[in-house]
Amino acid sequence: MELRAYLEILIRRKWVVILTTLATVAAVVLVTSRQQPVYSAAARVRVAQASSGSIEYVDYMYAERLMNTYIEMLKSSSILEEVIKELDLSSSPKDLAKQIEADVVPDTELLSITVTDHDPARAKDIANALATLLVERSRNLYFGGTRSAREILQQQLDEVEAKLEQVRTELQTLVDSVARENARVDALKARIRSEEEVYASLLSQYEQARVAEAARENSVTIVAPAVKPAARDGPQVSYLATATVRVTQPYSAFPGYAEYGYVERLMNTYVELLKTQPILEEVLQKLDLPELPSALLQQIVIEVLPDTELLRITVEDRSPERARDIANALAGLLVEQGQTLYSGDTKSAREILQQRLSAVEGNLEQDREALQDLLDSSARENARIDALEMRIRSEEEVYLSLLRQYEEVRVAEASRESSASIVAQAGQPDAPSKPRVKFNLALGTLVGAVGGIALAFLFEYLDPTLHSTDDLEAAAGASVMGVIPGFAPHAVSRGKILLSSDGRSPEAEAFRMLRGNLLSVASTRPLKTLLITSAEPGAGKSTVLVNLAAAMAQAGQKVVVVDGDLRYPCLHEVFELPNDMGLSNVLSDLRRMSTALQETNIEGVRVLTSGPVPPNPAEPPPLSKLPQLLGKLAKEADLVLLDSPPILAIADAATMASMVDGVLLVAAKDQATGRRVQRALQQMARVGAKPLGVVFNRASAADGDYYYPYGRGIIGGAEPVLPSFLGNFVGRFSIIRRIWERAPGLDEDRSPEDQ
Repeated sequence: MELRAYLEILIRRKWVVILTTLATVAAVVLVTSRQQPVYSAAARVRVAQASSGSIEYVDYMYAERLMNTYIEMLKSSSILEEVIKELDLSSSPKDLAKQIEADVVPDTELLSITVTDHDPARAKDIANALATLLVERSRNLYFGGTRSAREILQQQLDEVEAKLEQVRTELQTLVDSVARENARVDALKARIRSEEEVYASLLSQYEQARVAEAARENSVTIVAPAVKPAARDGPQVSYLATATVRVTQPYSAFPGYAEYGYVERLMNTYVELLKTQPILEEVLQKLDLPELPSALLQQIVIEVLPDTELLRITVEDRSPERARDIANALAGLLVEQGQTLYSGDTKSAREILQQRLSAVEGNLEQDREALQDLLDSSARENARIDALEMRIRSEEEVYLSLLRQYEEVRVAEASRESSASIVAQAGQPDAPSKPRVKFNLALGTLVGAVGGIALAFLFEYLDPTLHSTDDLEAAAGASVMGVIPGFAPHAVSRGKILLSSDGRSPEAEAFRMLRGNLLSVASTRPLKTLLITSAEPGAGKSTVLVNLAAAMAQAGQKVVVVDGDLRYPCLHEVFELPNDMGLSNVLSDLRRMSTALQETNIEGVRVLTSGPVPPNPAEPPPLSKLPQLLGKLAKEADLVLLDSPPILAIADAATMASMVDGVLLVAAKDQATGRRVQRALQQMARVGAKPLGVVFNRASAADGDYYYPYGRGIIGGAEPVLPSFLGNFVGRFSIIRRIWERAPGLDEDRSPEDQ
């Protein structure tokens, strides 16, 4: 096996190496963690001798004796017992003394107190407790066991400072509350102003509506109802009854010619309205007359009196009572219709405005009450703020007085004492001094990496899936029509088609190369219908199909895409199209084909979606009409692409394969196996299908030279083909590049000129 092949295996199985290494390191960490670690914590104390104005030899001798005194004090039983009691330790003073080491830092006034313990926190606490006790004991050397004046003043300062902090917090809370209430007051005032403006506007509109409504009332009135005609003798005598109605136009301050024309149209409207069949039928029903509306219409004469607002209704009948009743009924209906023309059945504008005025008035009342409550609350809180500010000023004066006294006492004590102070508290150690964790981790990492590499080669030997085009060609015994690189798996599920979004990407170029191979085949044999399938689900056949359709359309081909997967369709989601009608409907009635075909956002590509999924997915519609449908689609397009279920999973795929001019089998890297690909090809052979070749999907950069964009480094084989995982490293470190170029087998990927 060549060096490049070994490297490709390691890259492909990198997670095996990484996880094995991590597991080994975890085991080392576990074993190391079981070893009881020892931690060291150190605190530093400065022991400064009081200055006497001049430095003599005796002062150096005293400083040395003072340091030794403190060291012995640290190991005294009284201090050790106090530390044990304070920290609730289970050790004895003798055992605790073995954990303590005190040293003088050379040529300094510093004393280093180092404590070792199995617990890092306890080591830190013991060191800090010793340093604190040492400082306290040094003070007792001068002041005895009572508290000094400085400590008393410090306590008083702390108490006053706590009171100040409490009062300031309370004051700030009140100030924030008042600020929020002021903001609410401003908002309420603005809201009230806005509502008052709305109220004034509504009130103005209400008055206008009331005046307009009053002007429209009684626009149609009966001025002279019909009376019973006097009786006359003689056979076949007819009686005339006349009712007079006044039609008034709403008042306008500036009448014009257009308004006079409107009066004339209004009169004619009422004349025609009285002649309508609904009015006549209502009169007959109201008077319980047996005549037909057409007969009644012959008895009625309606005329407009010239230069007046009067409308005369004349009724001729053999009965004087009936003539009168008909004339009055028509006049009454005309009055009712006149009122309906203006108001209808809905509420009037005045009523609507009255309702809105009431609502706005209620809101105004609520907002004004809320504003007054806020103003009262704000006044009370302002008084509390003034009281707190006076209290703070008083406390600050007390604090400043105590602070001055404290400074005076502190200076006086400093002049009397040989000060001991903690300059560095002991921190909790991050790592133990024992065992050697870093060394163990380094050794575990090396052993894990070697074991991971061995496991990677073992898994590679046992893995039956296809990892490269060489594996595919050896397993399938068929030509590889195209190699599609891997990209984001959600790109198509979200409706993103690579050739329409980034036409210069390596993925788009891969589909163009697949298009070129298919066009080359089409030049030697008929290729109008093409089925795209896979051996198993999840190979990405639908992704290949939609992008191949886009590539064909870019070449000027008219493409029809058919979703033949009636169990799990997806092309309607890819192209963002409805799926109410599709293949399942067309197979039942071929005449619905033109209706079911849908345009897409890609010019030259139309889609026949799957249609509604059958109630019983196990029994899809019969495919007997599919050849006829494909023939009709082939006449309308240069290429028909048919998406089918996996050929080894669903029997429909094999049936469809026998009905098309060619079949493309999609095999996904690290998923398809040689056995499945062979079984898929054998299934095609049994049904008489015409396989064109295999498309290797989700390939890596090592499976195709065109994945490197033009002008970005590697062009046409002038450079060795590197896996993407090593690209950055090879580009940065020339020694890795030289090793890679000299690896056996690389010359076959280079042009003769480069060799």
